[in-house]
Amino acid sequence: MNSAFRHFLFIISCTLLLVACAGEDNTEEQYFNTIIKTEQGHFRGVEIGDSLATVKAVDPDYLVFESEEELEYQIPLVEEDSSFFDINYSFDEFGLFEIQVDIYLSNPDETTLMFERFKTYFNKKYGESMMSAGYTTWLTQSAQKNNVEVSLIDESTDFGYNLLSITFFEQFSD
Repeated sequence: MNSAFRHFLFIISCTLLLVACAGEDNTEEQYFNTIIKTEQGHFRGVEIGDSLATVKAVDPDYLVFESEEELEYQIPLVEEDSSFFDINYSFDEFGLFEIQVDIYLSNPDETTLMFERFKTYFNKKYGESMMSAGYTTWLTQSAQKNNVEVSLIDESTDFGYNLLSITFFEQFSD
């Protein structure tokens, strides 16, 4: 093989490698942006304390179940694989008090990367995280000035599949 041809093959190989690596980073960012949707509110433009009608208006797509106390969504991340996430919004007479997000990813590497991505995002949004019983947690407030605990955990080992869980839970004052 002459050196010009080898040089050409080397350049093509490097280009393909760079494109493949960039695609992985792009997928992680695409997943993250799909899940977050907007930086407004506690999550996806929704605030703890919002009414069911407000949440439904802010997040109208992929609703799979609705009752007076709950809205449940199942949202695909991409059509090419089985990655998706569920959101359960729970309500009482005061409004939204809990957001439960379960993210199902197709492999352990994606799960690890997404855990770190959410941890970095929440550290920026809510301050430095704390560890509590295996959960990475943050504390913020609702519009009603009640504490809201935000927790993140990789539950893959416990469940046997790639699963991240994020919970926003309003703690009522006595």
